[in-house]
Amino acid sequence: MNRRDFLKGMLVLPASIVAYDFLKSIETVGFNFGADIAYASEIGTLDKKLVNMHENPPNQKVEPFWEMPRRLKLERTASGEYFDAVYWENGKLNVDGYTKLCWLLRDVRYKKAAWIDPRVLDILLAIQAWVAAYGYTKPIKITSGYRTPQNNAQLEGAAKNSQHLLGKAIDFVVPDLPSNYIGLLARHYQGGGVGFYPSSKFTHIDSGRVRTWVGK
Repeated sequence: MNRRDFLKGMLVLPASIVAYDFLKSIETVGFNFGADIAYASEIGTLDKKLVNMHENPPNQKVEPFWEMPRRLKLERTASGEYFDAVYWENGKLNVDGYTKLCWLLRDVRYKKAAWIDPRVLDILLAIQAWVAAYGYTKPIKITSGYRTPQNNAQLEGAAKNSQHLLGKAIDFVVPDLPSNYIGLLARHYQGGGVGFYPSSKFTHIDSGRVRTWVGK
């Protein structure tokens, strides 16, 4: 997929969706998860080994994290595509990497893409960085990114005003790790909405208002 082909499939969205301030509120690895562990009892039991990770975080420097190139390692389950590239560096979007990433996060059914909010990408990056600190190297599996109105209307339980319609939401799975744990991790960042889907075993994140819910 080259840039020209991508732009043919790209929907035209307001310029305000393309110009972003990245999440200054997102912390990187090395914080305490005590409050979130207490909250876990409301949505399920976390694996003791993962809880111990919170109590004994790795020794990592926090400040330089967001100054480094932002690289995501992803797999799109619906198409079998892989992404392992930088979408942000030197204080701005890396056009080539970001464009490819937006295409990976397209509406696969209708073959339409949208500019994805870098803020939701940053939340995903923070989650990736945390698990990577413990040696986790598998790609995060993306189950849903941008959705066309047609596709969203056909999905059972999908919100009519879903953040997926704006390119501001991602549903994903971190293989071999409990979805409740990943949801708690995302919730801690306070970067937007977090949906826990324990039965379907995926996590929803978006860059809308801060809120939390439990689905099926």
